Amino acid sequence: GVYDQQGEVGALEGLIIDITEQRICGEKIQYMHDHDLLTGLHNRRFYERAKQQMAADQSLLPLSIVIADINSLKMVNGAFGYKAGDQLLSETASILRACLQTTGIAARTGGNEFRMLLPNVTGEMAQEIAERILSSCAAHNENSSESFSINISLALGTAENGDRTIDEVESEAEQTLRQRKLINRANPHSTMLSSIMAALYACSQETEEHSRRLATLSTMVGRNLGLPRKSLDELELLALLHDVGKVGIDDRVLNKQGKLNEEEWTLMKKHPKIGYRIAMSSSALESIAPYILTHHERWDGTGYPQGLQGEEVPLLSRILAVVDAYDAMTEDRIYRQAMDKQSALAEIERNAGTQFDPQIVDIFVQNMKASNKL
Repeated sequence: GVYDQQGEVGALEGLIIDITEQRICGEKIQYMHDHDLLTGLHNRRFYERAKQQMAADQSLLPLSIVIADINSLKMVNGAFGYKAGDQLLSETASILRACLQTTGIAARTGGNEFRMLLPNVTGEMAQEIAERILSSCAAHNENSSESFSINISLALGTAENGDRTIDEVESEAEQTLRQRKLINRANPHSTMLSSIMAALYACSQETEEHSRRLATLSTMVGRNLGLPRKSLDELELLALLHDVGKVGIDDRVLNKQGKLNEEEWTLMKKHPKIGYRIAMSSSALESIAPYILTHHERWDGTGYPQGLQGEEVPLLSRILAVVDAYDAMTEDRIYRQAMDKQSALAEIERNAGTQFDPQIVDIFVQNMKASNKL
């Protein structure tokens, strides 16, 4: 203090430090420590801490857990890129946040996994929240213009009293979720795959009718080769999905009426690798991934992307190459009119031993002539 001549306090002096910026910086650090920066939800670290705290408080019973897992996120990343995958994660997080409102907390606990802690929420109430989430995802998909949709698997569990621990309830929900994910993966025509194929048909000249024709012609050749049922099924699936990688190619390249320039052709030749990544992201499609990768290889080794030659090219890819070329020649395209079927067969025969496997060509041509399809 400052004193006058009589010893009385005349003034006070001191140092004032503004810690506002320091406090804000500390809050930012704490936020980053507790949150997932992509989605804005809490992270795994915060979730585990909150779970143990809630489990220790009997007044929060019943305590429910809901686990949500995005189906086919790897497929979206493979088809549309990681930016699209991040968008899918963020949009899913927004839906979860909106459906929870002020009930409990939501956290992103893994790459494509979210978990919700719901204190004082019964199993029946948790089921209602789960159904609200699914309904919101369906509404979002209906109104979205994106080529991919939100498709999630959900599982839940509730600790109603002290008979079961929250960890036991969570473990049971995890098992249920694994079973539901397996069911989803077992369906080769999953919602996500259907969305990707719909996007392909919408943005290019590829049509479902074209794929169906290839499936019919390919299996005709496969039967004549005596292929087993498993291979025939794979051949049909390959015919339907061989060009799925084109969903990752610019529409302007796919639909260009004239000849592609060097840069555009380089882009176009990427679609087998993109298709391979999409197929490898689904356990139901892994078996045909190598055939998707090699369906533009040539018998003489001048194809792409690997430059395989002769029987190095998988048999199913060699079959598809013949029937795909034939169907392309006999159907109208924006840049040319269709060729008549006899001329198309003659062109196929001329390219036997260079572009195509000669044995496959012989079988295909003979069957086309014998079946009166000309």
